Amino acid sequence: MSLPYGPLISRILVDRLVDLSMFTPVEINATYDSHTFSSMGYVQVGMKCVKKDYVKARVETAKPTKVSADLAALLVQDTDELKTRILVMERGLETLQDVVEKVFHIQKDTSTDVGKLCIAMTSIKHQGISTVNRLIKQIDSLKGGVSSSNTDLAISVQTSYPNLSKNFELSILQLLWEDYQHMKYFLGDH
Repeated sequence: MSLPYGPLISRILVDRLVDLSMFTPVEINATYDSHTFSSMGYVQVGMKCVKKDYVKARVETAKPTKVSADLAALLVQDTDELKTRILVMERGLETLQDVVEKVFHIQKDTSTDVGKLCIAMTSIKHQGISTVNRLIKQIDSLKGGVSSSNTDLAISVQTSYPNLSKNFELSILQLLWEDYQHMKYFLGDH
């Protein structure tokens, strides 16, 4: 084998119009032994010279990965944690449902003083927003708490919860907005 970059360097010099006429061409008749060639980061594959990193990267990507017993135990542990967090979210939804029911009870109560009604409506609106924000934080922490090493379950949880979080936030905010509009109409602010 001859110097691997010699022809390339010569071609670049010729293309850049570097005058090489004052230099006498030197013919390299020496060859590298396999130890010198491998120390430069190359291996010979068949009749071609290939960079070691390229071969190593191709070999590493071809290996299938297996789920070890440790990863399976972590997956079970994370599943239990997911169940716990979902139960907490369910309690938060029940709290939100209670807040929304208060809005409906206030709408039905026609003998209430208008000033008290406005104060109660504002309080309920703030409670609803804080409950929604708390639930969104719990959903986001649920998404962040799952490690990516737990293969398919982790991937599905990490990809589905942001959508759930956004859809949940939009539906709750839309419900609160509709209730707010009903209250405005009820109070005579058409």
